[in-house]
Amino acid sequence: MNDKELFMELLENKEKYKVDIDNDYVSFALKEDLQKAEEDYDYEYEDYRFKNYGYELLNEVFQALGIDSDLV
Repeated sequence: MNDKELFMELLENKEKYKVDIDNDYVSFALKEDLQKAEEDYDYEYEDYRFKNYGYELLNEVFQALGIDSDLV
């Protein structure tokens, strides 16, 4: 999935996911999976990472929301 598709998935199912924001990445995972991982350290779960972050991701978010935006 590209960043716009990832964002739309997150937006449509925001109650199911937890987002982690770092200066090097932005990712999200199912809250249910994170809870299982807390209980069982061997539990492996899938997380979804945006390819771009910072101002590039913010531009993708604006565009996904239908806001006319450009990187300058």
